[in-house]
This record gives sequence, structure tokens and C-alpha cells, in this order.
Amino acid sequence: MADQTIIQVRVDQELKEQAAEIFDSLGIDIPTAVRMFFKATVRMQGLPFSTALNSTAPMNDYLSDGGMTIGDRHFSAEETDAFMKWAKSALLYDDPSGINDVETIVVLPLTIGGQISPDMYAQLVTKVPAGSVTCWEHIYELLSRIYNQQVQGQPDSPLPKMDTKGNRIPYWRVVSKIGVLGEYYAGSKELQREQLIGEGVPVVQRGSVTGSYKVDDYKNRMFNFRTLKIVRR
Repeated sequence: MADQTIIQVRVDQELKEQAAEIFDSLGIDIPTAVRMFFKATVRMQGLPFSTALNSTAPMNDYLSDGGMTIGDRHFSAEETDAFMKWAKSALLYDDPSGINDVETIVVLPLTIGGQISPDMYAQLVTKVPAGSVTCWEHIYELLSRIYNQQVQGQPDSPLPKMDTKGNRIPYWRVVSKIGVLGEYYAGSKELQREQLIGEGVPVVQRGSVTGSYKVDDYKNRMFNFRTLKIVRR
């Protein structure tokens, strides 16, 4: 795995929340969006969008020939259709064939690029039962043990939002390691709060901070992945 580095950027809080909401609708979080931007910049050897003050580049238009236009490049209807089909399949989580057991973890192969499959992350989230919660740190710890390599973050590719049956992946059960709500994959903190309370998880306001919540007894609610059976295919 390549050496990792941390980047800190200061942005307006409102701008961050607006962007995070859009990223969530696309099935990604802020760190994933930043990595995607960096990769697109390297691939295109420049900013992956026009910076002209009076750009005459065509706008995104699906009406002319059924294709889409991004920046200065137009994609045919066939290319657009192929991309949409790929995006749909990439953002849906498919249970590992042959095993659909809440008490079993199926180890999926690494991707061609040697990364852990986004489906593996989604699979672990689906194992957390209603009434319990987990945190990404525990998921990274388990993945590090399974694949015998250090895992410190999510993959570059977006995580699936739903399974092939149309059920949402329960990302609302992922909180911080101290039980604080705010998982962008789950939507807004209010939505996450409603989902958890509906599953019997006690959620309280965090101190005097309005709109900040945490699981009241998060230590006792944290799911123990070591109770599951690991199967290698």
C-alpha cells in the first residue's frame, strides 16, 4: 500500500455541509470526493473542469442525442448508457453468492488495483444488527486482520448505497468511536438519529451543542465482529 498522508483544508462550514449533502446523494463522503478529485487531476494533467471566465463549453445536455457533456467532452448515447449501467452496478451491494448469513463474513478478493473491495466494507456494515452500532475504526481493525495489511480508511471507489433488492445499507449504525452521530453515508444527523431511535438505540443531545447527538450507552452498544465466522473463498 502506498504511503499515506494527511491534508488539512479550512472551508466555510455552510459550504462543507452543502457539499457533504451532495456527496452523500452520490454515495461518497468528503475524503472519497477529495481522493477522486486528485486522481482526476492526475489523469487529465490539469483541473478536471473548465476555469475559463467566459467559457463557451457546452452545458450538460441530454436532449440533443441522448448523450451527456462534461466540460469540453461530449459522450455519445452509447457511452452514456454504458456509464450509467456501470454506475448502477458499482453502487449496489450484492450479497456474496452462496452465503447470505448474518453470522458469516465472506472474504472477498482484492480488486485489480490491490485494494479492498467497497462491497467488503458494505458487507461488514450489514452484519451490525438493529439495536447495535459500530464505528469505522472497528471495521478498519477487522479488515486489517482479515487481509493482513494496515487499513486506515475507506477505498477510493464509493461505497454501495443499496443492495440488489433495493434495501439501504444501514450506515446509520456507524457512529464515531465515542458514539457521536454524523456519518455522511447515513444522510443528515437528524435522519441518523431517527433511524437509531427507531431501532431502540438511545440517542441524546451531546452537551449543549444544538444538533449534535451521541449514543447514550455506546460502549455497550458497540457490535463485536469477533462473534462472526470468517469464510475465505
